[in-house]
Amino acid sequence: MASLFLFNISVLERAFLTEYDNYTSNIERFVSGSVLPHVVQGDLDSVKNLVDGMSDLDIIHQVYVYSYDELIYKKYKNVHYTDEGLLIQDFEFQPLFVELKVHGETVASAKVNLLLKERLERLTQIEVGLLLATIIAMLLFILFFFIFLHSIKRKLAKIEQATRSISRNQIPEFLPVSGDDEFAHTASAFNEMLWQLREKYVAMDMSPDGILIVNAGLRITYINDALTRFFGIETTELESITFEQLTTAFHQQINAKESEINSLKSQFESATIVLNGKKPVILRCHKKRHEVFSKSGYSTVFYFIDVSHETEVERLKTDFLNIAAHELRTPLAGILGFSELLLNYQYDEQQTRDILERIHQQSVLLSTITDDLLDLGKIQSQNNSFVEAVDGDLASILDSCCEQIKIMAQPKSIQLSATYPSEIPAKFDPEKMRRVIINLLSNAIKYSGVRSKIRLSYLPPEFSRNWHEIIISDEGVGMNKEQLSHLGEKFYRADNSGNVPGTGLGVSISKQIMALHGGDIIFQSAVGMGTTATIRLPTISDWPTLNGVTG
Repeated sequence: MASLFLFNISVLERAFLTEYDNYTSNIERFVSGSVLPHVVQGDLDSVKNLVDGMSDLDIIHQVYVYSYDELIYKKYKNVHYTDEGLLIQDFEFQPLFVELKVHGETVASAKVNLLLKERLERLTQIEVGLLLATIIAMLLFILFFFIFLHSIKRKLAKIEQATRSISRNQIPEFLPVSGDDEFAHTASAFNEMLWQLREKYVAMDMSPDGILIVNAGLRITYINDALTRFFGIETTELESITFEQLTTAFHQQINAKESEINSLKSQFESATIVLNGKKPVILRCHKKRHEVFSKSGYSTVFYFIDVSHETEVERLKTDFLNIAAHELRTPLAGILGFSELLLNYQYDEQQTRDILERIHQQSVLLSTITDDLLDLGKIQSQNNSFVEAVDGDLASILDSCCEQIKIMAQPKSIQLSATYPSEIPAKFDPEKMRRVIINLLSNAIKYSGVRSKIRLSYLPPEFSRNWHEIIISDEGVGMNKEQLSHLGEKFYRADNSGNVPGTGLGVSISKQIMALHGGDIIFQSAVGMGTTATIRLPTISDWPTLNGVTG
């Protein structure tokens, strides 16, 4: 701006000098060509007329005409006198000398004083105007510059704020985009980056596995929702918590020995970790380090995979194989042993029939165990097709079960007493519910004496805390507390004598079937006082949404 002002001043000065040079050249030619020749000729009247006419020009203030050294005429313009008659010359002027020489001798001359004050004043006024215009322009430039600078600062502050939010694991809102300048292009590119980051963060938050990112300063830069649930940490605490504090909270959750905790603290990778809680969580941790851009350290990514289900499935497979091998060995040994007797020895018809009956009994037991094991495997794998619940009449299931049990009870002359409404609307799997009721009624027959009684009754939801309750009680041998605590375990049998047939899987399967219905089976018993089993089934309105249940 200052350079522009100086340039304008120099242009004005050059224009002024050019004008001055033009005036002086014209005056000099007029004096030397017109006035001075008349001086040499002695024509004073012509000299006066020419000088008076020339004096009409605004720029000419005074004219002196000389013949040799003698002043022969003078002309004044715009002069003032004092009271004493003294001439006041208060004008700035520039003298111009013109000579006429003959043979090197000056024979005539003239002195013209050029008046420059008005032009200098006008030049000064123009310069002042230019200066004021320059100052105003500079002030406006500074104002617009600060406004522009403030706008840039505000836009940069938004980008900085968004960047800091990202560093705190908080994806900000999109930056406003306006105009078509570089900042608008930068904001658009930044918003595209935010969108991609938001997608990645959503994907990581949706992951069932835990993800933890720690920077070179051991500050947590990201932890997803799954890992906060694993560690039992509130999301609001993450901004202030350090990695050391997180490991402390993590170690409090670990179900491990102190030496294992110290090992995890130093290694914290490729480790299998069991977290405490109502439902133990087993995590497998992997770690990967990345060098930061400044080459001043490493950021670390921890990836925690929840292997609880896989571990549980593996354990169940192992248990299943061990139990199956153990339980199948007994009937197979019986079948093998009796069949070898028939092959190696001769028996009469009755003895042969007895041996064949033994083989058949063991074959039936083997088939029953196989079926039970298959059903148990389906239940434990939470097969969605195992329980198919529909709206139905529970009373019709009780009718068919009672008819079947009466036939089974005839050899021991056991009396069955059943009391329930003619219609019981409920939601259940008919086949699986029939199996549960038959299993409990058959157990009651097995462990009851001759001519004893078995009672089946129904308690509606309004009298049983919103449950359908089917109560089966017998007058059998009963169980002690120790036996009652193991009831429902796989292959557990209260009678170890072998006199009571069974696989030891019936109660376990029945309890798990009811669990898949959202219900349960509760047992009460005392030695010599019989056993009472209460089947609890939720009402239709309270039917749960559970894995393994369809309908």
